[in-house]
Amino acid sequence: MSTLKYRPDVDGLRAVAVLPVLFFHVGIPGTAGGYVGVDVFFVISGFLITSILHQEMGRGRFSFVRFYERRIRRLWPALVVVVAFTVLGAYRLLLPTALKDFGQSLVAVTVFASNVLFYQEAGYFDGPAELKPLLHTWSLAVEEQFYLFFPPFLLALHRFARRAITPALLVSLVVSFGISILFLPSHQSAVFYLLPFRAWEMLVGSVLAVGVIPSFRSTTFAHLSGLLGLAMILVSVVVYSAATPFPGLAAALPVLGSALVIHAGATEGGLAGRLLGTTPLVFVGKISYSLYLWHWPLIVFARHLVPDGELEPMHAFGLVVASLVAGAASWRFVEAPFRNAERFTARSMFVGAAVASVAWFGIGGALHVLRGLPGRFDEPTLRLAAAMEDFVPEPEGCREWPGPAGVAEGFCLIGSTESEEPTYFLWGDSHAGILVHGADAAASEHHRAGLYSNLAGCPPLVGFAKDESVADAVDDARCADVNQRVVRVLEAVPSIDRVVLVSRWSYYANGRGIGADAHNTVEIWPAAGSRGGSASETFEAGLETTLRTLVGMGKRVFVLRQVPEVEEYEASALATARMLRGAAADEEVATRSRIDVARVSARQASFDRVMVRFANEPSVTVLDTHEHFCDASSCFAVRDGRPLYFDNNHVTTTTSRELAPVFEVAFAD
Repeated sequence: MSTLKYRPDVDGLRAVAVLPVLFFHVGIPGTAGGYVGVDVFFVISGFLITSILHQEMGRGRFSFVRFYERRIRRLWPALVVVVAFTVLGAYRLLLPTALKDFGQSLVAVTVFASNVLFYQEAGYFDGPAELKPLLHTWSLAVEEQFYLFFPPFLLALHRFARRAITPALLVSLVVSFGISILFLPSHQSAVFYLLPFRAWEMLVGSVLAVGVIPSFRSTTFAHLSGLLGLAMILVSVVVYSAATPFPGLAAALPVLGSALVIHAGATEGGLAGRLLGTTPLVFVGKISYSLYLWHWPLIVFARHLVPDGELEPMHAFGLVVASLVAGAASWRFVEAPFRNAERFTARSMFVGAAVASVAWFGIGGALHVLRGLPGRFDEPTLRLAAAMEDFVPEPEGCREWPGPAGVAEGFCLIGSTESEEPTYFLWGDSHAGILVHGADAAASEHHRAGLYSNLAGCPPLVGFAKDESVADAVDDARCADVNQRVVRVLEAVPSIDRVVLVSRWSYYANGRGIGADAHNTVEIWPAAGSRGGSASETFEAGLETTLRTLVGMGKRVFVLRQVPEVEEYEASALATARMLRGAAADEEVATRSRIDVARVSARQASFDRVMVRFANEPSVTVLDTHEHFCDASSCFAVRDGRPLYFDNNHVTTTTSRELAPVFEVAFAD
C-alpha cells in the first residue's frame, strides 16, 4: 500500500469544496457559485491519486488490481447505501415518467456513465435537473472515467518515456483546457458534463503531484499563496452564478486557487494550511464524500414533498443538518469499516461491487422496461402524469424538401404527401413545435404540403435579435439566423402563398414567463438597432413589422392567437400532489388548472393591440384558440378530468391534434 503522508489541510480543503456545494443546492444566499466545489474536488482527486500512482510506479510496485481495489473501497460502500435509499425514495415519490428516467440513471451509475446520460438528456423539454435523484453522480463518473484511462497512460510514460511525464501531462492539460474554452459557447452542456473538457482540472492536481513546481522555500510565500488560493475559491463561490459561462475559462479561478492551497500546504507552517487543518474543517473533509452523496437525494426528495418544490429557509436549514448527520453516520459506520483490509478482503470487495452492479442494472432496467410502474397510482393521478409524456415537439411526418440549393437546407416538408411543392410555411417557436400536429392534420385534409420551422424561445419576427436567460449566445444567434433563412425561403419560393405564425407571443411582449417559468427572461430588439426600451412596445413594433413585411411579399398571413397560459398549472406538480394526498388534492388540482380570462387577456394585450391594427387587412387573419380552452370567465388546463396541457403554456400532442379545426381556415382555399 502507499505510504503517502497524510495532510490534514487537504481534508480541510475538501470541506471548503463540499460545503459550498451543499449551501448552493439548498439555496443559501451568497453561495450562487457554490457549484465550483466540484472543481475543487477534481483538483484534490487529481493530486492525491497521481501522488500515489507516481510513487508506486516510480518504485515498481504499482498494481492495477490494488489500484482499483482502493477505488472500490473508497467509493462503493457509501454509494451502495445511498443508492439503496434513493431507490426506495424514488419508488415512493417519483411519478412513472420520472421513475422510468431514474431507472436509466441507475443503469448509468452502474457503469459510471451518468455524466454522459445527463448530457444527452439536457434539453428544452427535459425534466428539471433539480428533481433527478442521481444527478450528482455525474462528477463521480467523470473521475472514474479519468482513472480508467489515466493509470495506463502514466504507467506507459514511467516505463518507456520517464522524461516525458511532465511534458505529456502539461500538453494534455493545455489541450483539455483549450477545448473547454473553445467549445463552451456552442456546446456548454458537453463541456460541463464530459471528461475531455474536465480532464484538465484533475491534471492540474497531477502536475502538482509529480513535482513540476518547486516547493516554497519561504513560509511567507506559503502564507500568501495559500490565502490567495482560498480567496480565489471563495470569490468564485460568491461572485459566480447560474448565469456565469461555466466551466471553461471561469473554472480557472477555483481550480488554480485549489492548486495554490495544495501547493502552499506542502510548506510547514503555512497559515492557510493551519486554518484548513483545524478540527471542524478536517472532520467535514473526512465525511465530505458521504456528505456529497447524501445531500442531493435528500434535497431532491424534499423538493418533491414541499409545495411547488420551493425550499423555504427552514427547509434549507433542516436539509443542511440532515445532510451533515447522514454524511457523518455514513462515514463512521459504512466508509470506515470497509477500509479495513483484514475485515473485508480484496476478493469480498470485488464480489460485492459486482453483486451491487448486477442489482442496480437489473432494477434500473426493470424500471425502464416497466415504464416507471404506473400501477402504483389511481386513474386521476395517472392522467395527470401521462400528460407529461403526451408531447412530441416535432412533426411526425417531417420529410426532406428537395428545394432550391442554398435555400432548402434546414427545413422539412410536412402536410400532404401528394405534392412536393410547398404552398405554406408554418413558422414559430416551441409552441409551433407542439401545435404543428394540429396544423399538419388540417393541411393534409386539404391536400396541402408545406414547410416547417420551429426553434424554442425564438419568436418568428423579421429582423429581430433576442437574448434569453435559458439560452446561450449560440442559441440566441441561431434564432436570428433561422429567421433570416425563413425570409429567404419565402422570397425564393413563389408557390408558398401563405404563412402561419405560431408563438408564445406573451412571453416576448412581457419579457418573462409566468408561474413556474417566471424566472425565465427574454429580451428582443431590432437587429439593426439597440437594446433597451419597453418590452411590450418593442414586441408590438416587431410583430407589426413582420406582418407588413410578409403582406408586402404577397403572402396571406394567419396568426395563431396563442393558447392561454394557465399560470399555476404544471401536470407534474399536480400529479405529485395527488400522489401524496390522493383525493384530498382534487381541490388544489381544480384551482391550479384554471385562470381568469381577465388575467389571460392582460398577458396577451400587446398581441391584441397589434392585431386590431390589421383588422381591415384582408391578408391577415387571426386564428383563435380560446374557444377550445375558455368559457366566459375562465380558461382551463384540465377539462372533464383530462389534462389539455403538460406545463403552463404547452398543450399536449393530443390537444394539438384536437385543434386541427382552428387551422382549417388557413388551408381551406
